[in-house]
Amino acid sequence: MVKNTALGPKTDDVRDQELPILQLPMDGARQLRAYEFASINVELRRDLLASYSGNVCDEQRRNAFFLAIYASLLYRFSGGETDIAIGTSMPDKGELLILISLDKERTFEVIFEKVLKQLSKTEHQYGNVVVDNGFIVDGEPDAYNEQLLSWMLSCGHQEVSLQVRYDTSMFKEATIRRYLDAFRTIAEAAYMDETVNIETIDLLSADEYALYGKLNDTDLDYPEDLTVHQFVENVVEQYSDRLAISSSEGSYTYRALNEQANRVAHMLLSKGIRKGDFVTIFMERSTDTIISLLGILKAGGAYVPVDPEYPEDRVSYILEDTRAGYILTKHSHLEQAKQMGAKLGTVKHVIAVDSDLSVYSDSNPEQNITPDDLAYVIYTSGSTGKPKGALLAHKGVVNLGVFSKKEFEITEQDTVAQFASFSFDASVSELICALFSGAHLYLLSAEERVSVEDFASVVERMKVTFVPFVPTVFFNQIASVLSDEGFYKLRRVRTIMTAGEALYGEQVRVFQKKTAGRINVYNLYGPTECTVGTTYYRIPQVKDELTHIPIGYPNSNYKVYVVNEGMQLCPVNVPGEMLIESVGLSKGYLGKPEKTAEVFITSPFDPEKMVYKSGDIVKLLENGTLEYVTRRDTQVKIRGHRIEIGAVEDVMAKYPNIQEAAVVAVKEPSGQLQLVGYYTSKDGSRLSSSELRVFLQERLPAYYVPKWLSRLDRMPLSPTGKVDRKKLAAYELSSIEEEQALVDPSKQPHTEVQKLIAHAWKEVLGKEAASIEDDFFQIGGDSLSAIQVLVSLKPHYPALETQHLYQYKTIEQLAGWMERLSQLGQAASEVAAARDGSIKLLREYPRMIGPGHSDEDNSEPTCILLTGATGYLGSHILYELLKKSRARIIALVRSSQDQPAGDRLWDVMRTYFGDSLLFVMNERVHVVEGDLEVSGLGLSAQDKDMLHSQMDTVVHAAADVRHLGDEEQIFKTNVDATRHLLELAQSKPGVRFHHISTIGVPEQLALDGKWDSVELSGEMDAGLQVDNVYTNSKLEAEKLVIAAASQGLSVSIYRPGNIACHSLSGKFQTNIESNAFYRMIKGMLLLGKAPKVDCYIDVTPVDYASSTITDLMLKREAIGRVFHICNPNPITYMELIEMINKCGYGVETMEFGKYVQWLFDPAITKSKEALELAMAQLEGEGARDSEFLYDCEMTSAFLAPTSLRCAYTDLSFVDKLMAYASYIGYFPPPQQVAQTALL
Repeated sequence: MVKNTALGPKTDDVRDQELPILQLPMDGARQLRAYEFASINVELRRDLLASYSGNVCDEQRRNAFFLAIYASLLYRFSGGETDIAIGTSMPDKGELLILISLDKERTFEVIFEKVLKQLSKTEHQYGNVVVDNGFIVDGEPDAYNEQLLSWMLSCGHQEVSLQVRYDTSMFKEATIRRYLDAFRTIAEAAYMDETVNIETIDLLSADEYALYGKLNDTDLDYPEDLTVHQFVENVVEQYSDRLAISSSEGSYTYRALNEQANRVAHMLLSKGIRKGDFVTIFMERSTDTIISLLGILKAGGAYVPVDPEYPEDRVSYILEDTRAGYILTKHSHLEQAKQMGAKLGTVKHVIAVDSDLSVYSDSNPEQNITPDDLAYVIYTSGSTGKPKGALLAHKGVVNLGVFSKKEFEITEQDTVAQFASFSFDASVSELICALFSGAHLYLLSAEERVSVEDFASVVERMKVTFVPFVPTVFFNQIASVLSDEGFYKLRRVRTIMTAGEALYGEQVRVFQKKTAGRINVYNLYGPTECTVGTTYYRIPQVKDELTHIPIGYPNSNYKVYVVNEGMQLCPVNVPGEMLIESVGLSKGYLGKPEKTAEVFITSPFDPEKMVYKSGDIVKLLENGTLEYVTRRDTQVKIRGHRIEIGAVEDVMAKYPNIQEAAVVAVKEPSGQLQLVGYYTSKDGSRLSSSELRVFLQERLPAYYVPKWLSRLDRMPLSPTGKVDRKKLAAYELSSIEEEQALVDPSKQPHTEVQKLIAHAWKEVLGKEAASIEDDFFQIGGDSLSAIQVLVSLKPHYPALETQHLYQYKTIEQLAGWMERLSQLGQAASEVAAARDGSIKLLREYPRMIGPGHSDEDNSEPTCILLTGATGYLGSHILYELLKKSRARIIALVRSSQDQPAGDRLWDVMRTYFGDSLLFVMNERVHVVEGDLEVSGLGLSAQDKDMLHSQMDTVVHAAADVRHLGDEEQIFKTNVDATRHLLELAQSKPGVRFHHISTIGVPEQLALDGKWDSVELSGEMDAGLQVDNVYTNSKLEAEKLVIAAASQGLSVSIYRPGNIACHSLSGKFQTNIESNAFYRMIKGMLLLGKAPKVDCYIDVTPVDYASSTITDLMLKREAIGRVFHICNPNPITYMELIEMINKCGYGVETMEFGKYVQWLFDPAITKSKEALELAMAQLEGEGARDSEFLYDCEMTSAFLAPTSLRCAYTDLSFVDKLMAYASYIGYFPPPQQVAQTALL
């Protein structure tokens, strides 16, 4: 069966098309697709047919209505993807591409009008663009369709049915059913109100509402009347003599800690502090920091931590913003603090807390402080603008402390490691985990927070059991570089928690493996604005395929909602912004009422509650956990593809010797956004960029692979311990050194051709190749940049083609080939100059295959096995067999769960021949499901027995006709299938085998100088090969047929030429855009120019080709023959253009060299589609100078006694051809050519 090439093969080509990739939630990873399909059918309400158009007969408006529903569904389930591409198919229009943008208004009415406008356009066919989802109206989904999702809507007289065909390796049945329910919901909403905003339609199922309900069932009692310091004071009474805090500088028991904090509080009170005053803590991490913050809280103030290592501008900004009247510091920073305070004029007192405070009382102050009062202000950097001071109250901290103690089972027996800077809110969690439980809190030194070995040593020495926080970066370092001895030192650790950035599966897998899973690992998430922590997740044993570690479930007394822009809850697996409701919600940002009002809003689910708009994009998984996706303000798109940065980083981290990986998107000078991958290595060595890129290419979609890769000595970190992505993004591309080893000077470009290629690479890639042995695709090249390189090189080497850049991937290889092309071109020119205009006929050789016919072959076929019946030529052969023979036809159709094979075949036949064949097909055509590519044809035992007992003829018309693509797949379809059919035919004596090949076999052999040997010997040598993948596969199939003939099988071979439209109607195949001949003409029409070419053009009407093949296969004398199925009256290329112009078009012909020069002239802007079509013509799809002419003498001789004659390719025929292609919108109408040629 002929595949629909518009939908593409199983290749990665789709990754480099500039169309949006389908972003629907999937249950599997794209790179693990198995291409296995199933389908689901549902019925829709009949009244939806008239829901929008008001006229059931208005098919275009009806179709636009349902396509608009589908576009709305894609928008909602993609998490708000504004650029949507849909492949669709309609009986009267063929295959169309709907491409709409939803940047502004998102009412259904607007979407409907956008779709309707697209349907009304004349230029909307796919061409060879791959679209990974389709919505077909009253049509036929192709069983070979490899789209992720293919929807088919059928509008009958009594019902509206919807069928979804989907890849089972990518989607679960439950997921597809959710989509179908959502489709119905959107349809009904649009039916009720055409102006409905699609953002506001509720798409959640009852099960999903239940999932959100369970997720947010977090109520937990906590002491709502206590403040932070009051809770600590209660713990002090219980554990007064236990060790509370310690560092390398000293230690405090709970009693001593409380007393010293009381002295600080009384000191502040003596200096006039009032409830709610801000007090700056300006000191490094130390026990004095903890004493100070507790003292500030006891005095009624709110502490403002400022790290002395902060840039002076940031420190000054915080001091000025808070207008703090007090600065607590240590003697080592006293002068610096005084100088900063003096500049502001608002600072009343600068106090060194490491002074003697014994004169102040050590009793608990009696201050009227409530849980709703402020406890601290922590400044967040945010993604833009100046830092914002988040105002946090006591009650949120108390709630967090109670939750942590209960959930993580922290007791007074634990030793807790303190890691975070106190200017980072994770320090709050670390502090209360210990002090609310009576545990010992040990403050790690600076060295112990940098070196993983020092960290492990102190964990062993201090007998640490609980690590409430390490930055994600530091956790990754532990997993990747900590020695086995270091891991042994962690043996007492019960729990380690990480937070700060997205956590990926690879590092957790490594950590769990090295610790044998005995340490509990938690992934924590929480914005500063919500009191440190919002969600938590205890990580089970991580499976190999897991990339993203979930952020889990909300903490006690927290609720989270994943919403779209319309504030509707997002369905399962659909990304949306996280809203957070909590007792720990910030009171807002200090001095920024507008920013506060922007992100702290009334809950859309409870008007009496407030929620925080986190700006974080997350999704709710089927198991009820949350997964972090990205920041709302840092989503990355590369050439229309939404990139999950985390997925790239996770794979990079799996590469041997990589310690840390970070990927950022940067804008090149050209304005194109590209990915840059930075990494540090475990041993400090520089890794091979090309080897790393190959590693990534094998595991990621092509558009996920960073164009630039660079090693850093150290990953830049923010003050909070996160990777400083802003700093990475600010690095100059020109300063990035790709990890290429210094090469031998002899490996640098030295010939003129090599230098020309190197220059083209540099212009396109923005960087130089280090060696002439570098692989273009391993240093950042892709299919798009390959085209750009070709545009640069082709004016110098017109014979250069895109496929050559894939065949010869290095400068050295490509230069060698280009030099050979130059020599071949000169030789060809000399031959052309010597030509006298004579024509060489390509005759029908071999003249005889096998023994030919015998007297036993006199009988007419009674049961014919036909393959390829749903293809263009195959369907017409079936039609002719039904007309001209009395045989029963068994049509072998590839297995499909999409629709019954019989229905599928009937839909194809109805498309081309109408309803009149229904009766005769029901009487004489039997459909069996099978797979030509597998041994035994995938037939059931019953069908095998039936074929073996009844079949006397095989007509093999199925083929994969792509001229470029996956060679292995093409050979499976064209060669393996032929082998399997021959085995079936040879298993039963007396079977005749009719093989449909291509006239491209002798033509390509002649162009390669190999056809003469066939004519001289009269045989097809087993060693013959040609370069074209498709033609070579058909050549190999012919060899198999000829070999079977030599073993006694009765065979005939038919080589069709350029199969065109029906001679009477001008009607052509439904996938017209995949036909090279029509593409060639369209390129001429859009450009208004074409190269002058000296050759003959074969235009064979499909009705003549199918009728000729059928007549010949019914003649016993045709057994053992090879027939060329072509027009006996060819025309010249220039005659064709002359007739096209007489049809109302204006195509100017130019000498080939001038045409190429004009085509690549950057000063003349041409439409993208026109250039793509012209490029294909230059690379072999178009006409070229040729001395060869197809001969069909044998065919004509056999047809002479009949009345069958081929239509002339005259003006009448060409006018029908052009008119039909224009009617369906593939060719522009004559009056529109001038407007569409140049944009």
